[in-house]
Amino acid sequence: MIISSWSGGKDSCFACYKAMQQGYHVKYLLNFISRRYRRCCFHGIEANLLKLQAESIGIQIMQRAVSPDMKTYEREFKNAVSALIKKGATDMIFGDIYLSEHRKWVDRVCRELKINPIEPL
Repeated sequence: MIISSWSGGKDSCFACYKAMQQGYHVKYLLNFISRRYRRCCFHGIEANLLKLQAESIGIQIMQRAVSPDMKTYEREFKNAVSALIKKGATDMIFGDIYLSEHRKWVDRVCRELKINPIEPL
């Protein structure tokens, strides 16, 4: 089972699209929203709009509310991905471009979780 990290922005959308073109079958979009503002942590898109995006492309979304603190965020991220691993997830798509620091974080966290990162961009 494949999941896609979903911020609602163009990069995560394009990465999911490119992966699907390459034959990956995405089962879930995984989205993190601010516990305080109920909006996507990275772009400020409202939680309901993210749900509508998922609905219109026909992929189930899993939204998790997270803290602004990065150490807490990492734990919450790992908990959400672990829940999907228990459901059978083996790969996760990310839409990062030109962010080597974030790529290192993704690689480390995915290695710790034993899930394969896919970065089609």
